[in-house]
Amino acid sequence: MAFPSYGIMATIGLCAAVLFLYCRLDKVDLSFKQFLLIIMGAVAGLLVGSRILFVIGILPTLEEISLKTIGYYLVYGGIVFYGGLLGMLAGVYIVARLMKKVPGLLLDFIAPAIPLFHGFARIGCLLSGCCYGIKWNWGVRMVDSPEIVRFPVQLAESFCDFIIFICLIVYQKKSQNPQNELTKYLCSYAICRFVLEFFRGDTVRGIWIFGVSTSQIVSIIIIFTIVIRKLILKTLQCKHLE
Repeated sequence: MAFPSYGIMATIGLCAAVLFLYCRLDKVDLSFKQFLLIIMGAVAGLLVGSRILFVIGILPTLEEISLKTIGYYLVYGGIVFYGGLLGMLAGVYIVARLMKKVPGLLLDFIAPAIPLFHGFARIGCLLSGCCYGIKWNWGVRMVDSPEIVRFPVQLAESFCDFIIFICLIVYQKKSQNPQNELTKYLCSYAICRFVLEFFRGDTVRGIWIFGVSTSQIVSIIIIFTIVIRKLILKTLQCKHLE
């Protein structure tokens, strides 16, 4: 009897993330009903976004691009974390605006829960044999290619996620007024993901010009956006002081 390894680990990660946020509800002005709406919006956005970016990522490998093909992969295709992440953030933002809450505060609130969830989900990737690494002189063997030893990139990313989670929690405890939690998470993860993509061996994630993957492009965009935003804010602050 086969067990859906990824589904089990992703569910464990989701439960851990929701429980973590529930235990910290006193830090934000949310009722339990509002909390559930935020979670529902996050999950809905995650599911939609992860499918959309998967389809975008496989476009270079498709022999024929049509609405029928795109529709098929939207329904039966895989999922991409970055797409799920962006979709989840969009879902939380929309629900926050509908509830007339400050989106930035809620996004910072949920930020540490994202790497907590993802750390468990990546272990599920290892168990199910997806998102595997390149050939290596030590590591793990996947079921579909037991003759090849691969770099355990799934565990490496899981480790990075848990480290980011711990760092965000430590920062929150030490800081009297923690801010920009989402920015800290996005920047930290984008750097880790960009590097780890060089150790990925699967091509379904989407390989574009110069061998750059879809996730590396998204990582670059995230880091670039954060840097530009920081520079703009610093410039505005300097002008205000003048």
